[in-house]
Amino acid sequence: GIESADSIAFDFHKWMHVNYDAGIVLLQDGAAHRKAFSSRPDYLAAEQRGLAGGNPWFCEYGPELSRSFRALKVWYTIKEHGLERIGEKITDNCRQARHLASLVEAHEEFELLCPVRLNIVCFRWKQIPKNLMNSTGKLSYHFRSVALRSLRQPCSIYPLPSGSTSPTIAPP
Repeated sequence: GIESADSIAFDFHKWMHVNYDAGIVLLQDGAAHRKAFSSRPDYLAAEQRGLAGGNPWFCEYGPELSRSFRALKVWYTIKEHGLERIGEKITDNCRQARHLASLVEAHEEFELLCPVRLNIVCFRWKQIPKNLMNSTGKLSYHFRSVALRSLRQPCSIYPLPSGSTSPTIAPP
């Protein structure tokens, strides 16, 4: 489970609809994480007082040496919509994924590749229709690109092709 993870990262741009470039990471061992990124050349040496005084230095928690105020957009989203409303939308999205999984399972031409845990549904054709295959017997790239482009019209489901060699059509 989650308790055995060394770290867990969240991207707020997905379920919370915050612009890109805002996330959070939860760490089991903050010291090990800091050591992995820590690089203090002479001009960034720690001091007892002044501008270089004190810890933590947040530049030691990632590859950048400075940070913009990324948390503001997360704070504003929470303030504007509230955690309850955001939670409702996450729950709705997970429900939609379970519904899609039930449609896939009920369809004789598709198979679900793994259980739906949150909001990702991985499925494929059991047998690719011959008219959609390329010369190597795989799903034609042209079909995938046209099909996915047409599915991405305004809606709430956004399938993506996989890089797998299996006849997978849409593990997002």
